[in-house]
Amino acid sequence: MSHVSCGGIITKINQQGQREILLLHRKPKDDWPYDSWHLPKGTQEQNETDEETVHREVQEETGWQVTVGKKIGSLRSHYERDGKRIKKTTRYYACLPLGRIGTPDHEHDAVCWLPIADACRKLQESAPFEDEYQIVQRFLK
Repeated sequence: MSHVSCGGIITKINQQGQREILLLHRKPKDDWPYDSWHLPKGTQEQNETDEETVHREVQEETGWQVTVGKKIGSLRSHYERDGKRIKKTTRYYACLPLGRIGTPDHEHDAVCWLPIADACRKLQESAPFEDEYQIVQRFLK
């Protein structure tokens, strides 16, 4: 069984001229035992393009509307569900924020713009399944 997700690396320049990236935080809960930071992403629906998935998932998870740019790359991982190993591919795209048009979902307890160095450190310290730090490093090159 396989699973496809798509997500965005959303960046902006703050008022001090620093580049920032948008990350999500999720506290441990019954169905999620990790204290983790990650990029916005989600499951691709049937007949949905990668870009449509990125638009929908970023808006649902963060409340931000974005423009979707070039594909940065993919990460492969796996997880267990109902005793079955599921292979997952997540495709990441460079995105620019257009504006906040809604409220974040309730899966996450924080949606934060962080300086690139801080975001990379948080991703490196807390990725339970996918090493999103690697995809951000590829984006920065």
